[in-house]
Amino acid sequence: MSKLTNLDSLFRRYWKDYQEGNKIAGGLAYENQLREQCDLNESLDSLKELDTFLTAVRRDVLAKVTKANLKLDNKGIENLLLQKQEFRYLLRFIGLYTGHVLAKQHGAQARFLMNSQLQPLDKTFKSDNFIYSMAVVFTKNDKAKLSDKISTINKPWLFFVYEPIIMRLCGGYDYQLTSIQGQEKIIASLYQSVIDRLPAGVVINKKADVEQKIEEKKIKNKTNATAKNTPANHNTTDIYSALLEELETIPVKQTQSVEQYEKAKTVMLKFDDFAKQQGKRPSEIQLSDSQKKVCQQALNVIKRSAELGNTTAMLHLAVYYMHGSWVPQSPAQAVELIKKSANSQDKRAMNTLSKMYYQGVEGLLRRNAELGKHWLEIASKGGHPDARKIHYEMRKAEMMINDRKKEVATDKKYIYLFAGLAVIVLLIIIFV
Repeated sequence: MSKLTNLDSLFRRYWKDYQEGNKIAGGLAYENQLREQCDLNESLDSLKELDTFLTAVRRDVLAKVTKANLKLDNKGIENLLLQKQEFRYLLRFIGLYTGHVLAKQHGAQARFLMNSQLQPLDKTFKSDNFIYSMAVVFTKNDKAKLSDKISTINKPWLFFVYEPIIMRLCGGYDYQLTSIQGQEKIIASLYQSVIDRLPAGVVINKKADVEQKIEEKKIKNKTNATAKNTPANHNTTDIYSALLEELETIPVKQTQSVEQYEKAKTVMLKFDDFAKQQGKRPSEIQLSDSQKKVCQQALNVIKRSAELGNTTAMLHLAVYYMHGSWVPQSPAQAVELIKKSANSQDKRAMNTLSKMYYQGVEGLLRRNAELGKHWLEIASKGGHPDARKIHYEMRKAEMMINDRKKEVATDKKYIYLFAGLAVIVLLIIIFV
């Protein structure tokens, strides 16, 4: 464990190039965008920026595949990307950086294992797949037994970091990676994957930070109770932003106006990216007459697709109405489109509607925990990953409360305590 591997040395060169503003490894795919969109300051929050960056890359790749009229599923897109050396360099740099951030949280230096170090861990290990060509050891314990088998997630010191990266870029309903470490599910998030591997003390501190932020939000809402507060600047904006991301990461099969919507979506994503590059809201962007015409034509196609029953188009349009992006701001229309899509069995809409009822939408939806739970259960049964996780935690909390009631039927203060803890757990899951 004391001898540096080639990947350890490579990371040092990569990191030096990045910090000095030099081209990395002769050039990464999307290197300019990576530098512009991500502040890689070795913090956990920088991993959130990488997740957002990878989602933007996914959108761009999908747009290019659609434009080239390539009939590729998610696995096919993965194979296409991994054929390109610059793209492999990009994944390698992100993987090395993520391992470095994780090890830093453990007070250790990341050690990157290549095929030659991984093969002795398990004789059945297959190293011909790029996804498993690198793993990160991130603890101080240099005496970790590398001879142990890696068939279980109970070896938390070993992390195959390409798994969540590939899931972020290429995962979907028709393609799910099988984790080499036996995880039930690979999370399509670098940030969450690292959080799951943090030392216990850091996790506790993180929860405390989240609880503090929740409390700060409550205080802020009370302070601004008399001020005019539309849904666009309420915390439901975060809900809709998350929904926009889910349109790419959680596909739902459509039967109406599929090709027309996809073409229009590609056009509008370019306008969205243009606004981001300008650092302005879409309403602040001055378009030429020809650009206005193209934008309006694409919006009309999305509206028509929504009318025909394409729930992805409904949700895309709902986000625009909520933010006032390229269309006049209309939270009421946004809410109606979410409801219509949820009633059409779109699990993304169901999950979003659940959040809306739990949090409330100023002037449009009153907080209603019953309806929030109702839509959460339906979204969970429909296969929405986040809804399943939250629903599981809710049921676990309810069982804990019921068990405690049976054990201490007369001691109300303990019942209230456990109920309070259950509520905090639920809030943390919803807001994180």
